[in-house]
Amino acid sequence: MRPHSINSAGQNIPVVDVDVSVECSSGTYVRALARDIGKFLGVGGHLIALRRTRVGTFSINDAHTVEQLAENTTGNDVENPEDRSSFPLIGVNEATLRLFPVLRLNDRESMRFSHGQAPEREGAALSKLVATAGDGPLAVVSSDGTTVMGLVRIEDNRIRTLLVFEGH
Repeated sequence: MRPHSINSAGQNIPVVDVDVSVECSSGTYVRALARDIGKFLGVGGHLIALRRTRVGTFSINDAHTVEQLAENTTGNDVENPEDRSSFPLIGVNEATLRLFPVLRLNDRESMRFSHGQAPEREGAALSKLVATAGDGPLAVVSSDGTTVMGLVRIEDNRIRTLLVFEGH
């Protein structure tokens, strides 16, 4: 079925637009929330605009326009950091530390992890990691706490390596 025309019956129905700010977890359907609130109020509801102002730990203040990125990142060269522009991009370390809980390694573990070997934890130490990370990844951090080395996940009561960042 496809409508061929839609016309207003000329009724003068008052409309109320409401600006709403919603903080929600990942996976929340905001359009469905608007519909459900309207249904609860007995008036119907929908969105006329949607603006995401935060995702995880990243806020709108961390964002840049496409134009800003194009204008300010043309000089960024991974091989020649001295040629980089001064545009403030979030690096891998900062982004990872803002997104994931941390597992800090000692010097020996750091060396082993850099060669692909997963860190080992047992008993209370492993339980604490499970409580911290749930089923999500953990950021593996060097013994001095300054470098993110990769990501791990706890599966079947063992730490499993997901990713080792190059150069570690």
